[in-house]
Amino acid sequence: MGFWRRGPPVRLGGYLAEERESLAAFFDEVSESLVEWVSGEAAAGRVPTDEAEAAAWGEAQGEAVWPRLWEEGLERARRREPKEFLWPYLAACFYWESGQLERARATFVDALRIGRSDPRPGYALAVLYYGAYLHLSGLWARTEAMRLFDPAGVAALFALPGAPPEPRPEDRAPWERDPEAARQAYGQLGVSARDARKRALKLFEILLSSQLHPADRLMIEGHIALIKAQRG
Repeated sequence: MGFWRRGPPVRLGGYLAEERESLAAFFDEVSESLVEWVSGEAAAGRVPTDEAEAAAWGEAQGEAVWPRLWEEGLERARRREPKEFLWPYLAACFYWESGQLERARATFVDALRIGRSDPRPGYALAVLYYGAYLHLSGLWARTEAMRLFDPAGVAALFALPGAPPEPRPEDRAPWERDPEAARQAYGQLGVSARDARKRALKLFEILLSSQLHPADRLMIEGHIALIKAQRG
């Protein structure tokens, strides 16, 4: 999927029509994997026969199994279409949400290398570094204004199909809710607060040379102004 052939710029938090089709097929594939797994568990006698107990079992098991199936599905998609940036991009978002931030960073870089003209991987990587700056410097704990860069908000931003809702604390992963856990997670990146700020600023500035939706360009200009005004 070549970005420059797609017509109007895709929004940073959106997907193109053909990408939505790919995502729908991917979701169906993962859902089929889940059905196969449940069928195997039932055949092995590990699913309760009582309806209420079976429902509780399914909910508990799903919390562990669904992420694994999702990750395996993304890896299969990457192998099938090694030149499609969408799959490493989505895999990186998955790693980020699960607190695997160094893995997320490396996979965003892969997506950026494959889809060089698409601004979404670069924007996500910039936000990742900015989150590291906020947490490692202590600014996160000292200001409410930074909630727009909350990782839960980022996860919502890139969720199908569209605009992010205001992130709620209860929607965040455990590592996101605990400031110390967040600092440790961002510490995986192996950068100082100062270096993270520098990298975020550079990436945001590079993005201004990309083909952007006017609203996204204005947003990035705001990010840049905000970072330049900050010290921490």
